Amino acid sequence: MADLGFGTDQGNVGPFVTIPDKQFAQVTAVRALMEVQLGRRAIETSDRSDVKAVAQHMIDDYTQWGEGMQKAAAYLKIPLPAELDAKRKGEVDKICALSGVAFDKAYLSEVVHLQNKALTVTQYEAANAGVTGFRHWAGVMVPKLQDEIKMARHSLSGEALVSSK
Repeated sequence: MADLGFGTDQGNVGPFVTIPDKQFAQVTAVRALMEVQLGRRAIETSDRSDVKAVAQHMIDDYTQWGEGMQKAAAYLKIPLPAELDAKRKGEVDKICALSGVAFDKAYLSEVVHLQNKALTVTQYEAANAGVTGFRHWAGVMVPKLQDEIKMARHSLSGEALVSSK
C-alpha cells in the first residue's frame, strides 16, 4: 500500500479519493478493530487449536492491514475511527461474553460474516477505486479474504465444535 497512486477527477490531477475509497478505508479500519479484539479474546478463551489458529491469522492480517490503512488514510486525509461505535462494540461484547463451544461457534460465525462483507467491499474497490494504491491493495486482499473465509468455515464445520479438553 506504499504506492497510493494518483487518479484524475474532471481534469484535476492529484490524489483522487472517491466516496467509495473513503468508505473502504473506514470499513477496513472498523473491521480491523473488530477482528483484532475478537481474535485476542479467541486466543484467551478457546480450547481449540484451530480456532486459535484462525484468531491468530486474523490478528496478524488485520494488524498489518489496519496499520497500512492508517498510513494511507493519513496521507489521503481520510478520517478513520479510533474505536468501535456503540453498535459494533455491542456485537463484540456479546460474543466476548460467551465461553466454550458457544464462544467458538459465535466467533467463527462472526469471522465468516465479517469476511464475506469485507470480500464484497474489497472486490468492488479492486475494480473501481479512484486511488490506484487502493485498487492494487484490494486486488491483493481478495484471495486472502477468500482463504480466511475458507479457513473459518472449515473450523466452524469441523469436529462439531467439540472442545479439545
